Amino acid sequence: MTQEMTFTDRVQRRMSALELTAVEVERRAGFNRGYVSDLFYGKKGTIKGGKLVDLARVLETTEIWLLRGVGEEDRGPTVYASLISGSATSGKAEPMNGLPAEVRTSWDQVSRAQEIRVSIKWLNLETGACGVATDSHPEATIAATIVDPAIMLPNSPYGLAFASRSIITVIAKAASRSGGQNHIVIIDFLETGG
Repeated sequence: MTQEMTFTDRVQRRMSALELTAVEVERRAGFNRGYVSDLFYGKKGTIKGGKLVDLARVLETTEIWLLRGVGEEDRGPTVYASLISGSATSGKAEPMNGLPAEVRTSWDQVSRAQEIRVSIKWLNLETGACGVATDSHPEATIAATIVDPAIMLPNSPYGLAFASRSIITVIAKAASRSGGQNHIVIIDFLETGG
């Protein structure tokens, strides 16, 4: 059932489960008045990373469940797992459940979020899994995961970049492990070309 639900359906479902009004969600998340309604009625084309994190926290769920219906819906009031940082407070769930195992694994190093240019070599729009080449490694295909909600848009900038083989600028974190295994987590789309 959750696979057929839209982002808006999942937000409304969590609001109903927690008996929250749009105004209460906005207050708790620190959003401007009307922000949730604008999301529901398409006045906001997408929700950016920081606001998605705040919305998931208030709705006691994860970003990935809101975006794609993947993983546990109910994280409870004491648990909050961030897709971007991978941090979690004490509670009943593991951090980053619902993400591919290659993202949830232990890493030796994780970079700060940074602006990078990539070309998408392959892409799964349903899961956000992809392979990218970067300016520093143009011949290699590096495993990546897109967690930006813009991937779910009908004219996703990621889908368009993949189809046109365009180079795009994104905000991402890189994770590495001894032995040379690398993974990129793409947080936000900035621009095509550049």
